[in-house]
Amino acid sequence: MRENDEVIGDFLVWLRGAHAPATILSYNYALNSLKKYLTENKKILKKCTLDDLTRYLQWMENRGLKSGTRNLYATALKTLWQWLYRQKLVDFQDDLIPSPPAVDKTSYPFLEPQEFRSLMDGCGDLMPSEIRNKAVLSFLYATGLRLGEFLSLNVSDLDMEERKALVRTFKRKNHKREVYWDEETHVCLKRWLDVRGQVLGRAGLGCEALWISMDTAKEPGRVAKGAIERMIRELRNKVGMEKKVTPHSFRHGFGYRGVKANANLRYLQVMMGHAKLSTTQTYMGYKDKEVEEEYRRVMERDKLHLLTEPLVNSMIIPYADTGKETTQQGVAEVFREGSTLSQVGGYVLYKRKHRPLHSMENATSRRVLGQTRKDQKGAQPRQKQHPEGLFREGWNPDRDCQA
Repeated sequence: MRENDEVIGDFLVWLRGAHAPATILSYNYALNSLKKYLTENKKILKKCTLDDLTRYLQWMENRGLKSGTRNLYATALKTLWQWLYRQKLVDFQDDLIPSPPAVDKTSYPFLEPQEFRSLMDGCGDLMPSEIRNKAVLSFLYATGLRLGEFLSLNVSDLDMEERKALVRTFKRKNHKREVYWDEETHVCLKRWLDVRGQVLGRAGLGCEALWISMDTAKEPGRVAKGAIERMIRELRNKVGMEKKVTPHSFRHGFGYRGVKANANLRYLQVMMGHAKLSTTQTYMGYKDKEVEEEYRRVMERDKLHLLTEPLVNSMIIPYADTGKETTQQGVAEVFREGSTLSQVGGYVLYKRKHRPLHSMENATSRRVLGQTRKDQKGAQPRQKQHPEGLFREGWNPDRDCQA
């Protein structure tokens, strides 16, 4: 309907004032779905009820759209409705519109270092297109750029001496940031710039784009998005890589490497051009094996620490308050009265119930093998403790703790 087209058109014009072109493109695509629904059901947007909008969300689900797509479309609808409400063109606010179920977020397939190396090895280095492709792979992996940002680069944006470039952030209006690259990428880039100059020189053309197409049927110009996607797909098949790898996988691989190297998350946010730190956190990919290793490293070690740390200085301090002799019989009596038995790595600890671990550690300075503070101040000689300071299996206090 024309009226709906005009309202949505005005909204998109307003949106251009504060959002990047990529956002406008996404919203325009999402709202085309809304226009289709309104046309099928002969509805006027400004006269829609809450029930109409709820049915629209159900209509999307019935079409089999994925949860991520439905969430994008719902976000576009709510932003549009908020704009209409502020102009007093509708009667209720956007927060009354129900949201689709939360997206079941899984880690995006990020490119791992060994996979990147496999792709690089699969590239030739003789033909001009092969030299360009190798530079493309290395530059994407070293900088973590979005594909749109990568394609928009011009030669004038590069600072080859400092190995950095100034990039227009694709999803943030009027925002630029610096990106950097390593020595390997620098070598690939220099070689590509030489080849690029030769290609343009033969064609007698001038082109500011850093990445140009190598299609012999056309004049050299800025390379298209589909050409890079197709190149990576073909190279992945060439090296026999089953994992789905896209240009965006290189960006997630960049974030993954930063996290693995313990990079400051705030700096990583700036490198990747995110407005919010929470967005950067979505790029913190993981592997199940790494999760298991981290658990073994932290949680199991921490539990072992709690069990074994007090043993170093405790000896049989827990028996001091029992008034019983430090003999095998005394130990057995204490155990029967409610103590617990812990065994870790061959060491045996008889620990009285409800006795805090810290009190066992502090008691070391004033008690040795059942002696009280008064005993230590007296003239009585201290009893000998076990040479290694710990109970071992088979150690007999009756035999080994004699004064």
